[in-house]
Amino acid sequence: MVIMSIFSKFRVPVLAAVFGAMMVGGASLHVYAQGQKYLFLPNKPRPVQTSPFDLELIDVGVVKEIVKSDTLRLENGKTYKLDNIRVPIQLDGAALDFLNKNVLGKKLGFYIVGKDPSARADHVGHILAHAVTQEGEWLQALMVSRGLAWANGSKESRDLVLPLFKYEDLARSQSLGLWQSSEFSIKDNETIMGDTRNSFQIFEGQIRSVSEKKDFAFYNFGKDPKTDFTIVINGKQVPQFHLSDGRRTLAPDEFKGKKIRIRGWVTENNGPMIELTYQEQIEFLDPLSAQIQYAPSDLWARE
Repeated sequence: MVIMSIFSKFRVPVLAAVFGAMMVGGASLHVYAQGQKYLFLPNKPRPVQTSPFDLELIDVGVVKEIVKSDTLRLENGKTYKLDNIRVPIQLDGAALDFLNKNVLGKKLGFYIVGKDPSARADHVGHILAHAVTQEGEWLQALMVSRGLAWANGSKESRDLVLPLFKYEDLARSQSLGLWQSSEFSIKDNETIMGDTRNSFQIFEGQIRSVSEKKDFAFYNFGKDPKTDFTIVINGKQVPQFHLSDGRRTLAPDEFKGKKIRIRGWVTENNGPMIELTYQEQIEFLDPLSAQIQYAPSDLWARE
């Protein structure tokens, strides 16, 4: 009975918290929630969709130590890394202050994709998880909505990136935290050409051309692919997009002329480049003429 009581506290409030934030998101939300012809949906239900509520609650405990700006240690000795966020080193102190003030000594619930914590451990054994307070507040959403972190994912951890984008939109619209600095502003074709190499950036622009060569796909944003910004995709690492007419491709013609936003590590290869490693890394800001679906999570292991 005690277990059920604790479980309920960390389950029931989350939906209201998440849907409340999504409503505040305003006009930008329609890209995901209203425009059905370009809404990204899997062929079958994904394990998670909108909030930690959709994941497995694996632990409830009191935070004993703020190890890092994205890592918490509980009184029971377990250590959790906050999944799907990235804290800029320049905001490290502010993020630490926020966590010390709001979660140190407090009881949190921890949620993961799947039921095996060991499968969610990083290279040092910290478990990637989403944290929820006793009041039903999603800790990652609190940090992102204050501009203390970016929403971010990876091939192995991508399920809650899309809803976190909405919280990021809120922080950016109010110039909170990292969004006060031009260093972290969204880059375009001109500003991405500056001192952005070997740094995490968000780029926004219109796809000028798409092409494929062997196992790679390329999205180019300027007149000269050899000098302008490019997105590159390794087809051996990233599943193809599923189109509503049955096609599967990484370089559909429908992408040409569309405005997108991508986040990632900028490198240099015939101009600045970001490698796409998971499909949700791209946000489509323009409606698409054909429905394009993200590949279901289980395909990442097979394709």
